[in-house]
Amino acid sequence: MELCQKTTLDRWLSSTTLRSKGDILRIFNQIVHGIEYVHNQKFIHRDLKIMK
Repeated sequence: MELCQKTTLDRWLSSTTLRSKGDILRIFNQIVHGIEYVHNQKFIHRDLKIMK
């Protein structure tokens, strides 16, 4: 929730070198906890997408 750049997560991930499975799992875990926090505040994030 602290990444406040004028880019999308998809673009940021594309430009970032993830070195290990641990890096990927850490980022995924942060995203899930961020969404959980937003939902616990009784907000809904309506712009979540799965990019294929």
